[in-house]
Amino acid sequence: IVDLDAVKETWLEETGANFVKENAEHYGIYRDLFDNAIFHCVTPLDIYYDFSKKEVMPVFQGNYILPQDAATVPHVNFKSEPDSLWTLLMTAPDKETYQEVMLLKGKNSVIIYNLSQQTGQAIIDMFSFYSNKKRRLILEINTDVTKGEELCNYIQPFPANGTGYHRYVFILFKQEKKIDFTVTCIPCFTSLEDRTFSTLEFYRNLQDEMTPAGLSFYQSEYDDSVKNVFWNILGMKEPTFEFMHPPPYHPKQKKYPHKQSFDRYLDRYRDIKDIREEVLVEKLKNTSPFKEREPNIKYPLLNRNPNNPSWLKLKERHKLLREMQWKDLD
Repeated sequence: IVDLDAVKETWLEETGANFVKENAEHYGIYRDLFDNAIFHCVTPLDIYYDFSKKEVMPVFQGNYILPQDAATVPHVNFKSEPDSLWTLLMTAPDKETYQEVMLLKGKNSVIIYNLSQQTGQAIIDMFSFYSNKKRRLILEINTDVTKGEELCNYIQPFPANGTGYHRYVFILFKQEKKIDFTVTCIPCFTSLEDRTFSTLEFYRNLQDEMTPAGLSFYQSEYDDSVKNVFWNILGMKEPTFEFMHPPPYHPKQKKYPHKQSFDRYLDRYRDIKDIREEVLVEKLKNTSPFKEREPNIKYPLLNRNPNNPSWLKLKERHKLLREMQWKDLD
C-alpha cells in the first residue's frame, strides 16, 4: 500500500517549489506583483474555504473559486519552527480602469496577517478586496496563530460585473524579527480610498525584515453575492462594465485584390448598416403575417444553379446555410 501523504511530502520537498514557481510565472504573478522579481516557495502553503459541513474548497495555483464560495473565513496551514514570525498577505493584482470604484490606478487589493507560528495551523480572518488598489487585513499574533489583534476588518472579494477573471494571491513572508505594522497599516475602514496601498511599495519598505517563502492563488469572477458587498458594506452603487471592441482593421482597399473572394472582399469595406439592411430585406421577402412560415429545406444545397459564377455560388451557399452575415435570416 502506497502512503499518499508520504508521496505528497516527498514531491513537495523535491519539486513542489519549482512547480509553484512555474505556475506563478504562467499567471503573471511575479510580473504584476514584484516587477518580474522571482522567488522560490520553500514553505508549502495550504489554504481552503469551508464549502459545506463536510467539504472544503482548496486554493491551489490558479483554480476557480466563486466569491460566494470564498465569503467565509479561510483556513491556513503551513509548517514552521516554534516562535517563528510570519506575515501572510493576500492581494488581487488585476488592474481595473474605472475611476468611480478604483480611486487610485496601478494598485492591488491586499490583506495582511502578522503571524507567530507554533502549532503549524491557523484559522484566520482574511480576504481581499478587488481592484486597482491594494487593501489589507492585518492580524498580529504573539504566541499562537489562532490568536491575534485584528488591525483591519475583512470583506469578501467583489470583482465587478463585466470585468472578467481576477487573480487572488496569498503570499507568505518569513519575518526576521517582529515588525511594527502600525506605520504601514490602516484602520478598519470600508472605504476603498482609505484602504488603498501598493503591495510592491509595501514589500520594498520591509524587504530587509521579511522574505517571501510561500505562494498560493486562485481565480474568481462576478456572482450575485458581489451586489451585497457594494450596496450594504461599501455603501455604493454596483458598477457594471461592458467591453467595447475596437473596430476591425482592414488594409487599404485595392482595385484588383489578388486571390480574394470577390463579394467577401467588397463586404469588408461596406458599411455594416448596408449589410444588415440587405439581410433584413431578404428576410422580409420570405416573411408574411398571413402565412405560416415554411419549414427549412432538408438539403438546401441540392437545387443551386451550376451556371452561376463562383462568387455567387459562395454567397448563395452562405445564405442557404445561414452563415456569415446571413445567420440571422431565420
